[in-house]
Amino acid sequence: MQVLFDQVAARGFTWPPPKLDLRSFLTDKRLIASGDVAAARLSVAVEAALDLLAWPTELEKATLDAALAPRWSEILRALQPKRTPERVTRLVFDIEPWGRIQARLQKLRKDGRAWTPGEVVELHSLRHGSASEDERVLVDRLARLNALSRIDCNSENLRVLAGHPHVRWRGEPCRVETKTLTAVARPREDGGVAVELQWDGRPIAPRELTASLPGTLLHFDEQKRCVTIVDVTRGMATLVWALMRAPRGVPPEARQALLDALAASGAPVTIELDPALLGHAVALDPRIFVRLVSQPYGLDVAFVVRPLVGAAAFPPGRGPLQLVALHNGQRVHTERDLQAEKAAARALVDDLLAAEDVAAFDDDFTVALRSVDRAADLVLALQERGVPVEWPAGNAWQVQRANARQLRIDVTGTPTSLHLRGEVDVDDQTIALVRLIEASREGRRWVALDAGRLVSVSDDLRTHLAAVAEAGRIADSVTAAKKGGAAGGEGVSGGIALAIALEELEDLGVTVEGQRVWAQWRDRLHKAAAVDDEVPRGVEAELRPYQREGLRFLRRLVALGAGGVLADDMGLGKTLQTIALLVERGGHGPQLVVAPTSVVVNWRRELGRFAPGLAVHDLSEGDRTALLPSLRGGDVVLASYGLVVRESALLASQTFATLVLDEAQQVKNADSQRARAVRSLRADVRIALSGTPLENHTGELWSIFAAVSPGLLSSADEFRARFQLPIDRDRDVDRRRALVRLVRPFLLRRTKA
Repeated sequence: MQVLFDQVAARGFTWPPPKLDLRSFLTDKRLIASGDVAAARLSVAVEAALDLLAWPTELEKATLDAALAPRWSEILRALQPKRTPERVTRLVFDIEPWGRIQARLQKLRKDGRAWTPGEVVELHSLRHGSASEDERVLVDRLARLNALSRIDCNSENLRVLAGHPHVRWRGEPCRVETKTLTAVARPREDGGVAVELQWDGRPIAPRELTASLPGTLLHFDEQKRCVTIVDVTRGMATLVWALMRAPRGVPPEARQALLDALAASGAPVTIELDPALLGHAVALDPRIFVRLVSQPYGLDVAFVVRPLVGAAAFPPGRGPLQLVALHNGQRVHTERDLQAEKAAARALVDDLLAAEDVAAFDDDFTVALRSVDRAADLVLALQERGVPVEWPAGNAWQVQRANARQLRIDVTGTPTSLHLRGEVDVDDQTIALVRLIEASREGRRWVALDAGRLVSVSDDLRTHLAAVAEAGRIADSVTAAKKGGAAGGEGVSGGIALAIALEELEDLGVTVEGQRVWAQWRDRLHKAAAVDDEVPRGVEAELRPYQREGLRFLRRLVALGAGGVLADDMGLGKTLQTIALLVERGGHGPQLVVAPTSVVVNWRRELGRFAPGLAVHDLSEGDRTALLPSLRGGDVVLASYGLVVRESALLASQTFATLVLDEAQQVKNADSQRARAVRSLRADVRIALSGTPLENHTGELWSIFAAVSPGLLSSADEFRARFQLPIDRDRDVDRRRALVRLVRPFLLRRTKA
């Protein structure tokens, strides 16, 4: 017996069942007494084994069957479906055609073989009752469509029951399905035309159809126990009612009128024609047409096909396979390739539109472009690609490009201020430069001319106009005239930053007029670009390559007549680079270095070490009133910020060749006495030094540039509106990029990393 147990266990089965060994098995079978197990004879064990095989319990039999079966039978067992516990209740729905639907709750009879007829229940009693989870979902849907005490037998409720396994009609299982109705015109023997309704190739008599909710008909087939929901268009529904009154179709004398009506475009219903009625076969038109409807927000867009001239238009891949039309008085037909239409339309959509708009397209290839920019881009792309366009509601758009070569700019001004006026010629109209700049500031890629006419500004021109917009300010002719400009309309005024932006526009192909004034500014820009990095004589030090590049940056600022910021990390030698500039400019007049009190001593030491030829004066020592009038070329005055505040009136009476603001973050608060005192100082060249990454603090950036390059970042209020609030509050990446671009020529920052 133990050998048998061991063999069963070797097959991977637990035998005997857990906690059942040979001793307990034999005693449980009452084959031997519990005290005789140790002395049981082999015959007793064999008899027990035979007893096991002859009268096993249910558990023992199942285990033995599995253990002794061939190993391959395990594969078959694995494929057998697992039995789930039988439900004792179920929900059925009895359909009363042209009446109502009754919900009944059936119970499984005690024999487990049949169900009770079921008692009628109301929906509200099932929503939290004995219905299964799936049934509760169905009940909830029905409850939303009906009063709790009644379910009408209409298409909406029947659609909910489609596919449900327990729908009955007069006690018998019933199927609920959905079909699409088509109409086919066939010739009659008498020369007339019969119109036959069908689905899936099966003819349907109009009288067999019953009206339900709008857009649907119902068909009850009692013989097949089937209820069909038929979705119909308004045109098809009208045709069904007409065929109920005239089931034979049209007589011979009306045959041509019917065929002409079917061939006309825009027919409310599509009727397939029997081959005998089709006429001559012609090649289809594979082109995709684009229908556009102007809206306040942009455009409504629909891609359609017109495979046959004179026939209706359809969404790509939708509608009938066969089309019939009249061409030169003759009936012609063609057959569509629905898949090819969809593929061609999808390729055109992907080519013309941005990804976000492509994703918004529905199955009918329609979308609303809620952006005039993107709508104008689409119209322009359609024009340039020659895609046929329809404007069914009128108000057609015409979009034209404006590029740099179409722009003319007239320059007036003085050596310190520029004023620009310009225009773009588009056909018979002109667009002022300020309109292009305003569009750029507002983030628009287009300018409206008149109703339906737009000018799309090319990307490269728009980018450079954005730089002009940031570098200058729009000024009227009176303001411009006061600053050396000419009267005659609005323009853009500015200084060196505007000149840099204008030079980039000229390089792009813009025509710049007013050559005498512009030539002076352009000469200054060219000289600034040509400065070298040679260390001036008198500097007792060897500059490293990056320090020579810093010196070149400072020289460039001098050549431009602009102030700027050297914002290298601490330890990279800002002081040495600046001393080299002071040595070079020593002959232009006295120079002033303003620094924190603790740093003034370092400046005195470094100047004595690296520029022994310069005469250094500490403003905190001696008679200041006597010192300032006596200053001349080669003199460098050192002053603390506190001393500048106290002696602001005295210092403001002196013009310095060069002003250096060390630790310039000391004037980061534009409203402080210190910042106001520094701004009152007069100097030909103004340089700020800072080891702080100023681009991370927009308000501080404005205050420092107001001290070294007044007007570059416009007024405090305008800077706050255009840059500070969008960047600091709104985290506007585009505004940050615009600010970086504006200050890049006037700020140099290197790090140790």
